[in-house]
Amino acid sequence: MILRKGLGSLRSPHRALIASILKELKKFFGNRLISLIVLGNSNDINTDLLIIVKDLPANRAKRLLIINDIEKKISFLIDKFFEKYEDYLISITPIIKDLNEVKDNLELYIDVAGEVTIVYDKDSTFEKLVKELRTSTKEYFYEHVHWSIEAEEVIAASY
Repeated sequence: MILRKGLGSLRSPHRALIASILKELKKFFGNRLISLIVLGNSNDINTDLLIIVKDLPANRAKRLLIINDIEKKISFLIDKFFEKYEDYLISITPIIKDLNEVKDNLELYIDVAGEVTIVYDKDSTFEKLVKELRTSTKEYFYEHVHWSIEAEEVIAASY
């Protein structure tokens, strides 16, 4: 996995669009916004944004209202962006998750993306989660995979 940090890691004019989205998210969520993460290669036309929020409603209908509001705001910003950069192609998909959901499924987002850019990370929350995952993955690898490799080597050497 490749991990980058900051808006400066994104190419221009992509950076300007993501910065305006971040500004809108901060206005919409306030202190509840935890992280804004670009999943995948930041130079791709298709960009997934992982938006991590504290205390999203558990009620599906209430959550869908929030998601629809955010998608409308992002669509508006993309339209404004295209007025200035007519020939620039970009598609943004927001993935809005509660902090606890991300904690439970972090490896899924990272595995699928392969490349991650941390644009905003309140109290380094996402970065800490990634470090914890790396540590637990190393421990898992050592306990399970490493043992099995040693066992195979021993078996192979006995033949």
